[in-house]
Amino acid sequence: MDLGGHFQHLLGSLPLDLSARHCVVAYSGGLDSHVLMHLCQTSAMFVRAVHVHHGLQPEADSWDDHCKRVCAQMDIAYQCIRVDADPGRGESPEDAARNARYRALERELRSEEVLLTAHHQQDQAETFLLQLMRGAGAAGLAAMPTIKRFGPGYHLRPLLGVSQEQLRHYATAHQLVWVDDPSNADTSFDRNYIRKEVMPKLKHNWPNADHAVSQAAALQQESLQIIEAMAAIDLSAVAGLQPNSLLVSRLMQLPSARQ
Repeated sequence: MDLGGHFQHLLGSLPLDLSARHCVVAYSGGLDSHVLMHLCQTSAMFVRAVHVHHGLQPEADSWDDHCKRVCAQMDIAYQCIRVDADPGRGESPEDAARNARYRALERELRSEEVLLTAHHQQDQAETFLLQLMRGAGAAGLAAMPTIKRFGPGYHLRPLLGVSQEQLRHYATAHQLVWVDDPSNADTSFDRNYIRKEVMPKLKHNWPNADHAVSQAAALQQESLQIIEAMAAIDLSAVAGLQPNSLLVSRLMQLPSARQ
């Protein structure tokens, strides 16, 4: 199945009907988000693009110009939002930029709109490995869900099962033009270190490592759903008669992990 067919199949499997919703593509100007925006347009979706201007790179203004120009050529509504991405106390530059970006996108999202981001299989694998190094449990190792509630609408990641090679092939075949962020080569950032140093070594021995690790994240998502369902059953069983109360005697009858 080609990428366009995969995209259509995924949209048809979602628990919500996108044909009746407006979609907002988080458009950075890079390859991945340009492919996503192109897929949306060729799928006849109601789509507009939002570019978050972090102001962290000298090229940031030219990226805004590039995005505006591409959207004009594609006849897609475009908006640029400027954010303050300076890290706070105890916050890494990566976290500060991501948090500022999502706060801005959440404020921008209108009622019942769906935010689409272009996270793909490699991003999912990197997120899993980052969480693994932080000693995360099932919730962290589940990495990024395909769909979740976000602000007044939803956040959808329709390309999580797609490899970066597939995205590049699609972009080349459709003669898309994109910009590259030079900070992506800076291995002082944890994600870039995993991308540039760790994943190539894993793929040397296991060429299918991206898929395997992202599949492990998908299995953790299933496990998390089971854990949360079991926790809801246990909570109901130990609930007290008063609101927001627990019967300690019943709680102590559960195994420690379920407590």
